Amino acid sequence: MTHSTARNTLLVAALIAFGAGCTPSAQPGGSTSQDTTTTETTSRPPHLAKGAEGIDVSEAQGNINWTEVSGAGIAFVFIKATQGETYVDANFKTNWTQAKEQGLSQGAYHFFCPGQDGKTQAAHFLNNVDLSDAELSPVVDIETLDATGCPDATGVPSPEIISELQAWLTAVQDGTGKTPMIYTDLGFWNTSIHTDQFSDYPLWIAAWDPGEPKLPADWTSWHFWQHSDSGRVKGIDGPVDLDVYSGPMETMETR
Repeated sequence: MTHSTARNTLLVAALIAFGAGCTPSAQPGGSTSQDTTTTETTSRPPHLAKGAEGIDVSEAQGNINWTEVSGAGIAFVFIKATQGETYVDANFKTNWTQAKEQGLSQGAYHFFCPGQDGKTQAAHFLNNVDLSDAELSPVVDIETLDATGCPDATGVPSPEIISELQAWLTAVQDGTGKTPMIYTDLGFWNTSIHTDQFSDYPLWIAAWDPGEPKLPADWTSWHFWQHSDSGRVKGIDGPVDLDVYSGPMETMETR
């Protein structure tokens, strides 16, 4: 996530309690036979050594060999489904089906356009994703005001953005019975949102610097941490976002 629109087994009823990587739209890539493994893990502090490892993907990653991804030790994946009011990720259905077949725990995310109606975006997401068999919470990715494929929202007042984001969260929770998770980064949130209105929603934080991630002022803990946007995983040709769960694998089902 924090990609432009040219890029966006085990587990978890618990993550459900607590869905541009997140890339808006992207250019499909080629085959995925590259013999590499996850390497971008040096930013993780020692106490997260046992945290479940995962990735987030969109059509930016091209055609993924999910058998190889699973064999590389990836436990979970967040998959881009939609963006804004009308866009559907070209590889979503394929990624969703094949990741499930390989036993990866999965969740879907929506790339939020701050200048568009929140309820309409939520309806678009729900119309394109069957979350009945998703182990992970639905996610809203909000990270920029001027993403490719979204109307420029740089002049939209923060209260309006907050209102539309809340509308998306409420509609998705009402439609699924699952508490959505928010994906964002410190700089964007503190500058463009900065409200304690969302502190009860689980946080997926994007932070690529070494060391424990700094959190937006509204949260005191994180559920997932995207610690790299340039990881290498067998089965994916090119860079991919790397993520970690906040606890050891065995706690994902009970958290």
